Amino acid sequence: MASFDRVTVPAHTAILVRDTVSPTEMAALTGQALPNLREFLISTGAEPGAARAYILSEPHGTFDVGVGFVVDEQDLPLVEPFAGDTGDDRVELAHFDAMTALVHRHTGPRTELSGAWREFAAEAEAAGEPLGAGSFEELVSDTVTDLYLHLR
Repeated sequence: MASFDRVTVPAHTAILVRDTVSPTEMAALTGQALPNLREFLISTGAEPGAARAYILSEPHGTFDVGVGFVVDEQDLPLVEPFAGDTGDDRVELAHFDAMTALVHRHTGPRTELSGAWREFAAEAEAAGEPLGAGSFEELVSDTVTDLYLHLR
């Protein structure tokens, strides 16, 4: 039995700190970006949505990522005018189209995520799933992370 589910991720906008990092630098970026963006969103009157880390390039050595929060559509008018005023030139608003994805819940330390991603992708490929470009992690709690693989 597969350890993943097929889901539809709705179109959404996220406010992200975008950078190029290695897997070992990911925790530091997340630890810095999320508190700063949470504070920024609250200062605009917006409610931070799901905390996510979007993998925006192939994860070989270093990779392009965007770490931040989903912004509810009703909060976009509060956030958009000030997104360039965060004091961090890596911050951007990014729109993501609706997508079909596979999701796998990883329970354990975030230091295990690289291995969890490899196992998840291998299982999906072995099941004949048509993997596309793009994936993201949704940070549910300190020890729970949902991994999403985009399907073609």
